[in-house]
Amino acid sequence: MFTLRSIIRLALVVVAFLTVVGRSPLRAVTIVPTTSTFLFTGDCLDCTGQGKGTLVLQNYTLGNPFDISNFVSFSYTSNLTSFVLTGTGSGPNQASAFSGSLPTILPAFADVTIDSQSVQIFNSASSGGWCAGFNGCSLDFGINGTFASTVPEPASLAFTVTGLALLGLWRVKARRSKAGHQYR
Repeated sequence: MFTLRSIIRLALVVVAFLTVVGRSPLRAVTIVPTTSTFLFTGDCLDCTGQGKGTLVLQNYTLGNPFDISNFVSFSYTSNLTSFVLTGTGSGPNQASAFSGSLPTILPAFADVTIDSQSVQIFNSASSGGWCAGFNGCSLDFGINGTFASTVPEPASLAFTVTGLALLGLWRVKARRSKAGHQYR
């Protein structure tokens, strides 16, 4: 039977464990699930506001160089232009080349180059500079081009699961305690 003291002790052990694990250098083994989405935002120097993109990858490990087989799709939009690339190949709405990599810690600047029909249409650099445009990377350009993951960090997810589990244990204890008082 769980007592309040045992639940608190368990919670402290779990929080201590998650704190230690959360500070460990797990970056080298961070594997992105089968298909993952990354958001790009960059401050425009020629357009108004920001340029925004969505990069979808498959079977990609953060920190490794891209392979064309990792590319699923890329969409980009600003007040001046927008385009969508889906799949790889020689078609006008497909990626013909894809290179660079995403760092192990996101959000961050990243080296990413995407070509369509052998013409560069998107490029971001580890300095934060970027450009985009379907007719050659010339319609939009700017600074502070950052990629971010839409997948929650493992430590945040672990804390959430632990918190929900502790709430469940607390509720079970409260029910047992209430049931015990009814039969006395």
